[in-house]
Amino acid sequence: DTFSGIGVAAVDFSIFNEETASGFLVVEDGDLDDGPDVEFSSAVANFAVDDIVSLLIELDGATFNIPGEVTTIGGTDAIVEQTLTTLSITFDPAEPFGVDIGDVGFGTPIFTIDLTGLAVGDSFGISFTADLDTPSVDVPAPAILSLFAFGLAGLGIARRRA
Repeated sequence: DTFSGIGVAAVDFSIFNEETASGFLVVEDGDLDDGPDVEFSSAVANFAVDDIVSLLIELDGATFNIPGEVTTIGGTDAIVEQTLTTLSITFDPAEPFGVDIGDVGFGTPIFTIDLTGLAVGDSFGISFTADLDTPSVDVPAPAILSLFAFGLAGLGIARRRA
């Protein structure tokens, strides 16, 4: 969901699995009135069964400028790495509930996106990718299953003879 206003790019993201969600934001009248930077924030909710290991937010056609703050809902530590076009957030331990990026109404420091070179009506891309803590499941080898089946059959035969 996008809740952008003048000078603000607010994008909410809901996680259901490890797929990437992407879209475009359009520069609107008033976005460039105070300069090329717009505020960026996002409320990320985790609806997946597994915890969030990391988030990757990528821009196409615009750049991140001023770094902001990330607040986890579950109280885990968030390690933030920012380049011009990516915002990489790693959680330690994995985050079970979600995360607030920038100011989502609680007065935390904001991130900004630099729209230099864009005009009203132009758009830029944004994508979110979540890496989830999906536990691996050990599958028994066929030989072990065969031995188990033969053991059960042997017990059945022994029981019939008794």
